[in-house]
Amino acid sequence: MAIMLLLLLVFTTGSDVLLHSMLYHETRRLYTIGNNTLLTTVFTVKYIGNYGYASIYLTYNGVYAYGLIILKAPDKNPKIYIMAGDQNHWIGPITDVRVGEEIAAYILILENKTLLYNINGITGKYDLVYLPPLTTLHLVVGNVTGRASMAPKIIFDKIVIYVTNSSLSGKDIRRTLLHGSPIRSMAIGLNMSFTPTTITKLTTTTASTTIPLPIPNTSMTTTKATTPSSPQLSWTMQDSIIVAVTVIVISVIAVSLLRKKIITEKNG
Repeated sequence: MAIMLLLLLVFTTGSDVLLHSMLYHETRRLYTIGNNTLLTTVFTVKYIGNYGYASIYLTYNGVYAYGLIILKAPDKNPKIYIMAGDQNHWIGPITDVRVGEEIAAYILILENKTLLYNINGITGKYDLVYLPPLTTLHLVVGNVTGRASMAPKIIFDKIVIYVTNSSLSGKDIRRTLLHGSPIRSMAIGLNMSFTPTTITKLTTTTASTTIPLPIPNTSMTTTKATTPSSPQLSWTMQDSIIVAVTVIVISVIAVSLLRKKIITEKNG
């Protein structure tokens, strides 16, 4: 019931969904999806204050997210975690982040429910519990203390997503992870770059609906890319609810991880 009441406060008729603990959210649909997905990004953290966070991840809907998140505990260096499913399946911290440092991150998600990552040369592997079709890219940037705190500023110089239905050999995987270079059979699912800016507008409505469950991953699907007449994409109420749920989960998990870290450090 509490979650439903919270959802009623954040439903929107557009693509902007704003919580008290969230300052920016960008959502892009992939032009092409496939059984194997490579997320590549190069970004620089220009500023991130205490309790700040930023995440870039792929999802279908709901709470399953695959990508990375940066969290900043008070008076500590921000740290990167890998998102590999729901809130119970995050990995890390992987590495610290220094302000002004350029970070290259490559995350490869395979059809056999395996996630591999390379974050500035730090590599790892994780067996996924669940893998839905990855159809949407999200960027969430904010501060868990609310709009009273300054939003993190992160420049994403590169965000490219590649997809394929072809199986990848061990050689292909190693080369892909080493440089973020796609194999020949991979198609571009999305190619973009930008710097998030603070959103201050909040439009609310009251409505309810049923959130669809993720469907099994099947085959690669291609949709025609269109050029919108404005920077905002067209969204249905169902899309807004899915975005709201995702943002709630990201915010709650960010708060939980930061509090857990603070408590652990005090007890230590």
